[in-house]
Amino acid sequence: MVKPLLRRFGDLVVFLYFITHIPITILIDSQVLLRKSITYHPAISSVFDDYSVNFQDKLVTNAPLWFQVFTLCELILQLPFFPVAAYAYYKGKNWIRIPAIVYGVHVVTTLIPILSTQFFDPEYRPTSNIVLLGLSAIYSIYFFIPFYIVVTNVLYEKPFGDELVKKKKQ
Repeated sequence: MVKPLLRRFGDLVVFLYFITHIPITILIDSQVLLRKSITYHPAISSVFDDYSVNFQDKLVTNAPLWFQVFTLCELILQLPFFPVAAYAYYKGKNWIRIPAIVYGVHVVTTLIPILSTQFFDPEYRPTSNIVLLGLSAIYSIYFFIPFYIVVTNVLYEKPFGDELVKKKKQ
């Protein structure tokens, strides 16, 4: 029997990550690609504008092709996965294990060039270290939670609740 979600702290964090990622992707991240093509509500546009100005995230305002491709993957591949993954984590469904590993590895891999660009490319680096720290803190959520997803799903054959079974060495 799987414990209730509120008694599985790590799973609760992952569940909230997926649930909150749905509106963030639709309303904010999609603007990287679609802002010039469709009109967003002014309140939604202002959130994007305020974020990009306050955190000096030049990747979202002046997105190079590789970042646009990452964003397109988020919209086409990851967005449909978010509600499925949220459901699986909410209910403690072990069938999410392999898709979660694939998702987590993909996202962690994309964060490496994103963070590297923000730290080391003068064109995209924020003008102050404080702003860079804030921007890194935001992006680190999208590194560490997927990393946690990968680790827990690689280590455990049945990663949920009372069914927690450590993967046997072969």
